[in-house]
Amino acid sequence: MTAEWPLIAFTVLSQLAAGLAVFLALPGRPASRTGWLSVFVVGAAGLLASLFHLGQPLRAASALNGLGTSWLSAEGLLFGVFTALAGITWLRGGTGISAVGAAVVGILGLAAQGMTYAPESMPFVSGGLPLFIFFLSALTLGAVFRPLSGAEGETRSFGGILPICLWMLLAVLVIAPLTGLAAGTVMRASALAWLHSAWYWTGLLAIAATLVLVQADRMRPAQKALALISVLCIRVAFFADTAHTAVWIGFPY
Repeated sequence: MTAEWPLIAFTVLSQLAAGLAVFLALPGRPASRTGWLSVFVVGAAGLLASLFHLGQPLRAASALNGLGTSWLSAEGLLFGVFTALAGITWLRGGTGISAVGAAVVGILGLAAQGMTYAPESMPFVSGGLPLFIFFLSALTLGAVFRPLSGAEGETRSFGGILPICLWMLLAVLVIAPLTGLAAGTVMRASALAWLHSAWYWTGLLAIAATLVLVQADRMRPAQKALALISVLCIRVAFFADTAHTAVWIGFPY
């Protein structure tokens, strides 16, 4: 794979939007119109970024032709609906059934996204690894950015969720390449590429630094920046350093 920057931007932004929507829609939380505006803007920015991955951006709607057979088509539809529901929720003042609907559709979008980027031709990620990474990335970003939603006095209420998400994400990212080393040729090639990737190690260090700041309850703007950097770096490693089965025949294309 290569560092497909439009896909990197799309997956990071859509996961940030979906994670934030989940926390905004939790029962008992005050309505936050500003928060839902953020979800809508970030989600729309992600969809816009995804267009630059297409050979013909003006025919983006054709990506939905595979509905029912293609995870890619389902991913596009779900995140389109998700962004629309976030916009409706914002217009309605941050309340209503559309808020719950946006969170649910966002979760479904993450599932479709995890399946889209887990092709059998890339065995290192075909066993469900993207689902773990994408869901944990979304929850981490949602938890760390949630206090920016405009609701008051809620920062500490997410203090226990964020470190759990960070620890789980760190564990998955450490275990995955280590187990890949003991597998077949293609998986081993991916594992070695990850372990030799500056993006991968920068992402791990950023997660560790975020954990330190979260545990110390200090420098919250830095927590947000580091969490975003960690997800971005790991995403670059995911797309750039995961080997295709064509490695068996010397990458003839």
